[in-house]
Amino acid sequence: MANVKRDQAICDLYRDGATQDVIAVEFGLSESRVGQIIKRAGLLPPKRAATGRTRFTALHLSNEAKEALRAEAKKDGVSMSAWVAALVTKELKDRGIDCEIKKFLEQEDAWLPLEG
Repeated sequence: MANVKRDQAICDLYRDGATQDVIAVEFGLSESRVGQIIKRAGLLPPKRAATGRTRFTALHLSNEAKEALRAEAKKDGVSMSAWVAALVTKELKDRGIDCEIKKFLEQEDAWLPLEG
């Protein structure tokens, strides 16, 4: 129980984008131990999914927000990840930030979130 605060701090740093090796040095732990802590917290992505993704961005949302996003994505026939990625990309473009949505999202014929 004594490590609960440490583990929470490690998870917070990881969510904020710190890498496992940087966190390990900061807390005097091995990278392997840091990996165990963030894995136990459910923060590590699955081992290379079929899409080949190895990185992800964590969003901390209420259960109600997650359910709303899931429902909207289902209406549009895409995954929640694809729906959120398109929404964020559109918002960034609306703010004048040049970015591209990943190719697998552009191939979604049933849903064109960046068109309007």
